Formats: sequence, C-alpha cells, structure tokens
Amino acid sequence: MNNLLPSVTCVACHCSDTMQQPTSTSNILNYTQSFGAIHNNLLTLYGETFPDLIGTHEQIWQFMTTETTKELNTVNLPGANFISFSDANSYGVNIKSSLNLYLKDLQSQGIISPTIYELVDPILFIIKNFENSMDVSFRLNSFINKHSLNPSLTQNDKISVLGAANVGLYSNYFWNFALNNSDDPYHQIAFDLNATGNLYKIKWADLIGFVVGAGVGIAAGPLTAVSTGIALGGFASKIFGE
Repeated sequence: MNNLLPSVTCVACHCSDTMQQPTSTSNILNYTQSFGAIHNNLLTLYGETFPDLIGTHEQIWQFMTTETTKELNTVNLPGANFISFSDANSYGVNIKSSLNLYLKDLQSQGIISPTIYELVDPILFIIKNFENSMDVSFRLNSFINKHSLNPSLTQNDKISVLGAANVGLYSNYFWNFALNNSDDPYHQIAFDLNATGNLYKIKWADLIGFVVGAGVGIAAGPLTAVSTGIALGGFASKIFGE
C-alpha cells in the first residue's frame, strides 16, 4: 500500500493518526477483508483467555483495544487509536438495545452518512434472511465485489461499507460454528439466541459495532475509524451476548 494520508490529530488520545490508504480495488478488498478476520480473532482470543466469558464492560473494552492494536500491527497498521471507554460503553449499550434503529439515530445526527446507512441495510438483510453459510458468503462477496468498484463511494465510505460486509461475513461463520460445536466457549450464547430465532441479532451487533465505531472514529482520522470500528464490533458482540 502507498499514498500516505496527511497526519491528523486524534481527539481521543492526542496522537498522530496516519495510515497508508489503499488505492487499487484489489488492495481495498484485501485491506478490508482483514477487518473480519481480526474481529473473529478478538472473540476467539477472549474466549480462550476467559473461558467463562465473564468480565466488566471496562475490562472487555480494554481487552478489545489491546488485542486490536496487536492484530493491526500484524497487517502493517501500527499506532491504533480508540475512543474512550465511556463513549464505547454508551455506543455498545445502545447497539444492544436498538441495533439497526440506532444506526438510524446516528444517521440523523450526521455521525453516519446517508450513503453508508443505505448500503449497510442490504448487508443486514442478507445476514437475517439467509441461514445457509454458503448463501451468505456468496451474497456478501458479490456485494463486496460490486461496491469495491462503485465510483460514487469515497475511500472512507469503502472502509466502512466493505469493512462492515467483511465483518458480517466472518461473524456469520463465527456464530454458526459456535452454534454447531458444543465445546465452543460461545456455544450456549449461540444456542440460546438461535432457540428464540435471534441468532442473526448478535451478528448484526458485530457489524453495526464496526459501522458505528468507524463513523465515530473517522473525525479523528482513518486509522481511528478502523481501529475503533474493529474494537467496537468485538465489544458490542460481547456485551450483546450477556
């Protein structure tokens, strides 16, 4: 990747937020795909570290930010920045209680653009209405390929939209695997949600967390958008399952 963005001061931590912005379609696809893989890694690492999945919200946020920083380092995105715990907790609680309705609120507040709001809706539709993992993968990959070529989307739009689709793609696999494997730390959460027809909602929480985090973080720069989006996706998922 090349073409460094100008340095932006991060309002959350007063550090320089620079990030190598991908320019080609293939780079954008590879770059945003890592967001979904990192999302799943965060949840897996939490389950391995705390098999009972217990932790205060502050402990969970600290874990997510620490591990997100490590994971981004592995894909050559060092120096992750994050919003405060109090802000993250507020967003996470609202995501849990309102899900897609909260996105509508944030869109009306100007935190999420109308373009991103409209494009996230079909991702949510796919996650909710197609149970077969191959169907979900095919449809989300088609969505990703289509909108990676969308000339009306800015690079920041693509970070949010393609990132959300990839988090949704990986989240769908993660929770279906947990549902079908009784020894998985997250099995009981998946089983209970599936029994009430609500398994799709925790998948929604994952990708909505990413969209909200990216929307909030972009004011401080693209690296804050990415790192906050990934961490908030993991955080929202974890507290949704409580």
